[in-house]
Amino acid sequence: MVARRLRRDKLEPAAHAFFAYDTGCLECLRIVVEAGAVALVDQIDPARVEYDLVRDEAAKWPGWELLPPPDPPDAYFERLAAEWEAASGVVVNSQWSADALWSARACPEKSSQSCPWRTNPEGSRRSREPPPGARSWSSGSAT
Repeated sequence: MVARRLRRDKLEPAAHAFFAYDTGCLECLRIVVEAGAVALVDQIDPARVEYDLVRDEAAKWPGWELLPPPDPPDAYFERLAAEWEAASGVVVNSQWSADALWSARACPEKSSQSCPWRTNPEGSRRSREPPPGARSWSSGSAT
């Protein structure tokens, strides 16, 4: 549906940009980049690195979990890699995830940027002023 709309609308590279979360945006990323506009994909986790860590940890503690850790098919990770390749840039939600992806050479470091999300704990006072060093700000939602 989104891809159909992107194909129908005339994208202006200087006026349009596209932001999407991983695993569901490959076709849209390709359309936007082909039109010359910026297309960013948000990689929400360290991908295969996280699954490997969970599997290694589960092996250290047999019987701890009711179900074995998930083992996504290679096609899942191939799709992520295709999205990273198609996008103009990759946003990673934490420095830990970024470091994991880059150390495993899973995600191209030259085109990715760590942009940690920050939330206010329940009951904390929200400030209307951005914290020092914030790159973006939305009254208590993200920095």
